Order: sequence, then C-alpha cells, then structure tokens
Amino acid sequence: MNYSGKSPRMKEHDPVDADWGYIMSNVTIRKHLEAYQATAEQWKKDHEDAMQCYDVQDSVKFGLFILDVLHQLDEEIRLRCFKGNEPKDAYAKLCNEVEELYQRWFRTSEVHLEIVASLVSKGHTVEGAEELRKAFQTVGKMLTPDDEFFSAAPLVDLRDEAVDAHARGETTEWSANS
Repeated sequence: MNYSGKSPRMKEHDPVDADWGYIMSNVTIRKHLEAYQATAEQWKKDHEDAMQCYDVQDSVKFGLFILDVLHQLDEEIRLRCFKGNEPKDAYAKLCNEVEELYQRWFRTSEVHLEIVASLVSKGHTVEGAEELRKAFQTVGKMLTPDDEFFSAAPLVDLRDEAVDAHARGETTEWSANS
C-alpha cells in the first residue's frame, strides 16, 4: 500500500460503481483468499512429505547398512563352523540368533516399504527404495522354510514342459563329445 491507503495496483473506483462492486464482492474475495490459503496449506503438506521422504531415505540407507553387517555376521559364523572352530550346539544357537535378527530386519523393512509406497504414490522418489525391495525379497526367500521354497509342483511343471518340447522336436540332442 502507498501512503494514501490505496494499493498502487488498483485503479481509482467509486465503491458504488457496479464494476467495483463485482470485483470487491465478499464472495469473490473469500474465494480468492481460500485459494491463497489452500496454496500455502498444500505447500506446507508437500514440504512435510518431502522432509519425510529425506528421513525415510536415511532410514532405508541405515537399514541396508544393517543388512550388510548382518550378512557379514552370518558369513563369519558359518565359516567358523565349517572350519571346525565352533561346536555344533553353539553353531545351532548362533544360527537361530542370526535368523531372528533377519526376521526382525524383515519385519522392520516391510513397514519401511509401506511408507515408501505411500510417498511414491504422492509423486516422491525415495533413493534406495529399489535396493531395499530387492533385499526384502531376498531375505524373505532366505526365511521361507525349505519345504515351502522348494515346492515340487513348479519342478514337475518344468519337467513336463521339457518332455513335451522334446516330443515336439524342439530340443537338441546333447552328448559329451559335442
């Protein structure tokens, strides 16, 4: 505002003038103000989401670091046992503890992936999310009991497909001399 109390952007109008009455109607001002407020509220929400995105990225990186340390621990325990440096009962106990740590990591990562999905659905990109998804799938497979993971049905299906392909002449004979 200038010192006269009038905005320099507004023309001199008679408040009773029909054009001025239309421009300055309470409904119009309220709608403009609501839009102005919504812009600020949306910006604030977008900012909060972006800050959460940075926090989640940091947490994802930390989770992947923990998984790397857990893999190293698992490998070290197995190497010590295979070299005969650990009694079998101690080895079994350590393996159970490591599996419990993998399970805790898996459950925690599942929650992180849900948060990542929420942020991605809002248009954000979370660095490390794809690596976390892959690691989550790998650990999930590691934790799956062998009798469930190595199901006979898929192997039988593959065998049947191979036999059918051979019967159709779609295979090549192999010999050790070839």
